[in-house]
Amino acid sequence: MKKNQNILRKYPLLTALIALTVAFVIILMIPTDETITKNLQQEIPLALLTVLLLIGIGGTSLIKFKTKGIGFTFKKSILYLLPGVLISISSITGAMSSHSSIQPNWLALVSQAIIFYFLLGIFEEGLFRGIIMQAFLAKMGKTRGGLIWAVAINGLIFGFVHILLGWFLSGVDLSTLGLLQAILKTLSAGMAGFFFGAVYLKTRNIWGISLVHGLSDLLLMVGSLLFTGSNAISYVSSDPKQAMSTILINFLFILLYIPLVISGWKQLKAISLPELGFYKKEWS
Repeated sequence: MKKNQNILRKYPLLTALIALTVAFVIILMIPTDETITKNLQQEIPLALLTVLLLIGIGGTSLIKFKTKGIGFTFKKSILYLLPGVLISISSITGAMSSHSSIQPNWLALVSQAIIFYFLLGIFEEGLFRGIIMQAFLAKMGKTRGGLIWAVAINGLIFGFVHILLGWFLSGVDLSTLGLLQAILKTLSAGMAGFFFGAVYLKTRNIWGISLVHGLSDLLLMVGSLLFTGSNAISYVSSDPKQAMSTILINFLFILLYIPLVISGWKQLKAISLPELGFYKKEWS
């Protein structure tokens, strides 16, 4: 175990690149059909991969559940969770007012969705705020500027991967609307990633940000799931009307996330230096 751990720690950026590549391969090899059941079948190996790599790099202490820091994470994330709360209320009340029928298996759908988004939070936060961000910290975390840049670069990678995956699955859209959607989604998700990165460095608890991330995504999609049975989402649309809607939504998210970025910036200013992450030292 120690030998394997040393190998993973010796080349942090290579470990991060391999982890991201393997995750992409899993996603491409296990296709989904826009149902929660298929999505869950894909998410299980992704979450398992992430957990095993975290243990391999830093030991079981990285994934050991602890309550310390979770309350802080949720308190700081109220603004991040707000859109999900509003959208879930709006979509459910809108569907009910138009007399749309709820899915007959709604209880099973919601139960599966809770598990799916829980695993999604572990996968995305464990991979991006854990394995990938920590690799940048190992190289850049000696100075304040390096620390902030490491978290910012990781956030932008997190945002762009959402678009890159869509390009792999649906083709590249280089139209003006397509590129604008891609840029705004990369920026909005990147801002959220920056915030989560700062919170993780503050709390050193992967569970807090994983739970917030998963809960937010669940709230955003629960209305669609209840009344259509699908939790499918597209970040870039070729339909002009849908594209403009996507652009507007991401623009609003960017405005909403500005206070989160400021909050994250302040937290990073308070982190003791050097902060080289768990590739270079033991985290507890």
